[in-house]
Amino acid sequence: MKYAVFILLAILFPVSFYAQQDGIVSPDSIVSSFNKQINAYPMEKIHVQTDKSYYLGGEDVWFRVFLVEALSHRPDTSSRYVYAELIDPLDALVCRVKIRPVEGAYHGYMSLPEDIAEGTYQLRFYTRFMEERGDDYFFKRKIMVGDPLSALYYTKAIFTYDEKKRIKAELHFIDTENQMPIVPEKIQILDEKQKTKTLDPDENGMIRLTLEPPKKGKMSVLYVKYDYKGKFHKEYIPIEIANDNFDV
Repeated sequence: MKYAVFILLAILFPVSFYAQQDGIVSPDSIVSSFNKQINAYPMEKIHVQTDKSYYLGGEDVWFRVFLVEALSHRPDTSSRYVYAELIDPLDALVCRVKIRPVEGAYHGYMSLPEDIAEGTYQLRFYTRFMEERGDDYFFKRKIMVGDPLSALYYTKAIFTYDEKKRIKAELHFIDTENQMPIVPEKIQILDEKQKTKTLDPDENGMIRLTLEPPKKGKMSVLYVKYDYKGKFHKEYIPIEIANDNFDV
């Protein structure tokens, strides 16, 4: 095992081998130097287990966080706290909790808002040490959040593109049981400038709208909120991306 480590470190740090005056370096001294490097410049890594991957508004997301030293994978509780965040499909912060280790383990939960919109969200976990180095060091996981009202009715979205590469959207609101269209009383959407627009459906409950193509690197979703029989349903609808080669 020591010789395997010796070979690996020889590949990663070839210069250090020739820095020795006698030209001979033992595996034990390499491992010792490697451990000193870890202690001098520690790096953290996080892995997280959640109780499930699908939740409803108002439920708790339970998780257990494993914080380790990135190279050795040994448990590391040098950071006082681990921070957990829930990010919505538009990259906005929904909630944040701070977790303190108990008997060497980080575990806790996050309560989802009762009125949270349906969609795919991102959980992310980090320490202050990791935050200083950027979110590429964060642990990230997607979860699905549903709305119980989806069992009663749902939104059917059809997306096409015009010659100017703008998105043409048609939204149909369907009764789940009989597959017939419903006519919401009030429909709101967020446009590409994150401004709320109120739209009136036609006699079949359908709305049409035109959106600019999403910018490169931005998530392509449409936020929709509507009122039907006194109940509000909110959801993030993924936008289908055109198959041509223009940047989105």
